[in-house]
Amino acid sequence: MLSEIDAALSLGGRFAKLIKWLKGQRTKEGSVASRFVRLFESHGVHRNQIPRVFGHNLTVADVAGDDTLLNKLTEDMLEDACNLFAVRREWLDGASSEIYLPYFFYKNIEDFDDFITQLISENHDSYIRVILIKPSEKIYGQPALLLFEEKIGRIGEQSYYRYHLFNEWIYSYWRCRGYLTAYIALCFLHPKLHVFGISASSKLIKSISDGKKMLGWNGKGAIEGVKGRRWYPEDMALSPEDFLDGINPETDKFGVIASLTMWLKLESQGYMKLGLNTDKEKNARQLFEQELKKYSA
Repeated sequence: MLSEIDAALSLGGRFAKLIKWLKGQRTKEGSVASRFVRLFESHGVHRNQIPRVFGHNLTVADVAGDDTLLNKLTEDMLEDACNLFAVRREWLDGASSEIYLPYFFYKNIEDFDDFITQLISENHDSYIRVILIKPSEKIYGQPALLLFEEKIGRIGEQSYYRYHLFNEWIYSYWRCRGYLTAYIALCFLHPKLHVFGISASSKLIKSISDGKKMLGWNGKGAIEGVKGRRWYPEDMALSPEDFLDGINPETDKFGVIASLTMWLKLESQGYMKLGLNTDKEKNARQLFEQELKKYSA
């Protein structure tokens, strides 16, 4: 009997220690210090490398554990970390699950142009990747995402980045397609912006678009972090076939006619120029006019 009591007490003690450990784990996962470390490590900066990258007189000993780090973190450090990786302070504080605050420039070409001009002026060291992620499914109403990947530093052979999201795009909707094409063309006019296209599942796009998914890709760039087929977004400004691919035609081909009409209107305003000075670009307007005539007859 006594041995059974001892065994029960021993088991109870181990169980109590387990509960205490699990509670500690939950506390750490939700602490400012653990989120601070996660922010760096998700972007490819190991915990022990944070002092090299971030400065602020942090030492390797300071970042060795969450408890010691928490005692060192100041308001300036937290603000600077958010600015470094373009994340929301509310997320770092643990008050919100939304890591990023996406930009919304729908129907706002001038503001988008101002944004990229300012971004380029503040980035002196490297090019900026512009990635248009379109849905791989041929289903109307699925989202697309425009993503800017800005290189902000390097550790050894590995670069790390910050990200800017532009969401609320329905890829099959004619008006969205027109503005997206104009924005891609604007990016082409800036040599520092390198444009890429990726096809990915709408599920993945939605998981990124809401701003709740960490985009550091563990130190890999977005091209490597998002698995999908590569394509060329600039073709939408050059070829009616590529521009109309996946467009919802709507009743009586209204979506097709409206999209082609919008392309021609934006082109007349100078927003479909890529600056390539090729015959294909010079002939693009004529091709779009011819395509529109097929549906207007």
